[in-house]
Amino acid sequence: MNQELTSQIVATAGLVLREFGNQIGYGKNNPKGCASLNFLARSIRQLQAIDLLVQKSLISDSWSLYRSLVERYFLFVNLADTNKFSVFDDWCFKKQYEIENRIKSSSDLKNKPEVKKRRFSPKDKQRYERISQDRLVKQWRRPNAEEVARHLDLKFLYDAGYAHASSFVHPISTDGLDDYLHLMNRESEIKDEDADVLLSNSQLVTVLHIQHFLNQPEYKWHVTLYDLLDALLDRNQDHSYKCSDLLRKVKIIHKTGTGLCQAKPTSS
Repeated sequence: MNQELTSQIVATAGLVLREFGNQIGYGKNNPKGCASLNFLARSIRQLQAIDLLVQKSLISDSWSLYRSLVERYFLFVNLADTNKFSVFDDWCFKKQYEIENRIKSSSDLKNKPEVKKRRFSPKDKQRYERISQDRLVKQWRRPNAEEVARHLDLKFLYDAGYAHASSFVHPISTDGLDDYLHLMNRESEIKDEDADVLLSNSQLVTVLHIQHFLNQPEYKWHVTLYDLLDALLDRNQDHSYKCSDLLRKVKIIHKTGTGLCQAKPTSS
């Protein structure tokens, strides 16, 4: 059942990404729109990866991806609330430029053929010089995950999710214990129900991410899509059939072009 729900979430997100991408014209000087698409697309792929890893009993790796999934959701919410997508885009460019420049300046790497081929364009250099002096870019910091969780009234996502999953990202003394047991063909200390909870929570975070994606004030989404997201969050016995029915309706709306997503009129 959990795998079926993942497929339904992925299908829903795919429709959202296509509709929104058509609205904004991907890459057309729209940091907010492009970052929104990138974040959601990455989260969907990570949900798919977590699903596959759980099926392969690679639970530690699933926790690492889950931590990234939660962090991206918290960051997206913070950027949307503070309207700092452009600042974030410049901050990311600055960091990537500096990393690239460090590689090109390394005495161990700069003479490598693959490094010599890497060049900064004059436009990139001009942008770096400009944003390096930007006060907002200098001051921007990644949000505190616990504070974002508290703001969302989802503290449990931090306590039982982000904080716990961090132990699978940063090495600790018991890191790899389950992997050792698995390789030695011994019984894992991770129970099947624990893996089910991990996948279920990953699905929850992804649906919440889609909901916040839809809540951006510049666009209006069809009410059937919100009904579908509510059904995806439901865990009643008939939820699978209800999700399938609503997903079918959303696909029809998307295919006929009858307004799954519409840009709101801008005030003059």
